[in-house]
Amino acid sequence: MSTISQQPYSGVHCETTAFMNLALSAGTMITEPMAFGLGRGLSFIFWHSKKMPTPFLGGRIQPDQIIRNAAAALEIGLNEEQTSSSRKAEASLRHHLAEGRVVALKLDRFYLEYTNEHHHFPAHYVACLSCSDEDVVVVETEPLGIKSTSTASVARARAATGAMSSRHLAFTIASQDDHPVVPTRDSCRSAIHRTATDFLNPTFGNSGHKGIAKAAGRITSWAETLEDPVATAHRVGVFMERGGTGGGMFRSLWADFLREAHALCQNRAYLQAATQYDELASTWTSLADLLMHATRASIVHDLERGGAMLAELGRQEKETMAMLATATQ
Repeated sequence: MSTISQQPYSGVHCETTAFMNLALSAGTMITEPMAFGLGRGLSFIFWHSKKMPTPFLGGRIQPDQIIRNAAAALEIGLNEEQTSSSRKAEASLRHHLAEGRVVALKLDRFYLEYTNEHHHFPAHYVACLSCSDEDVVVVETEPLGIKSTSTASVARARAATGAMSSRHLAFTIASQDDHPVVPTRDSCRSAIHRTATDFLNPTFGNSGHKGIAKAAGRITSWAETLEDPVATAHRVGVFMERGGTGGGMFRSLWADFLREAHALCQNRAYLQAATQYDELASTWTSLADLLMHATRASIVHDLERGGAMLAELGRQEKETMAMLATATQ
């Protein structure tokens, strides 16, 4: 069984929760906003292919990157394993647990027996604490906490395929010692700068501030282009606000990180940006509420209003990120 000197941590987002428990196993204690910020987690992506019944609006970077970035920022050695073999994956999991390591697993929670998921999402993360022939014990996000599920269900969940999946991906800490690491001024500054510049200069036109602008233009057409725009709007709104984002499309987590970074670095631009992101998070929540409560009678108007809200959000976030990019040069 793995060892964590502190109580296992259950947070608001799955990948940061998994990383927090990896860090705890190495004796490092940081807050979830700090893990998210050092992981350069904030971004935006709009994705809607012809094969997707529901458009995807995401408020963070690609899966797996938060764990990798946060570990690198804290200079924590990270091991990463991936295999197409369920047998090898389970054997490796048992080995690491027997050595006392926590193992972060990427999987599709749809298959786990303690959930009532109705949709597949193969980019969910848990921290695994123990594994027997019958059961696996994992740390989930709030309010689930520590849960048990069958070993067979975990095998199915880890082997899931589809968009954003990584078959049997697992992370462990490379070494564990008695010298916990702490965030530094430079690690915070670097993370803020990289997050801001990536948001301002996205690799793809459907991400960063460009992605928000693209979503603003597309959302107004959903009433004509989607088979059931009311149900789709509801699903999108629920995911934006309640899908492990911490509320406000991850913007609340980012604002809290900026406040912690200000306390460490005494850079007033961080505090100013934190206040602005508090307001932006509130607007993202309002947008999610608008979509969740749309009706057949209001859908056209609600989508038009949502498009206008997205356009303004994109403009304001671009300005705030530009300020942060300048302040961290």
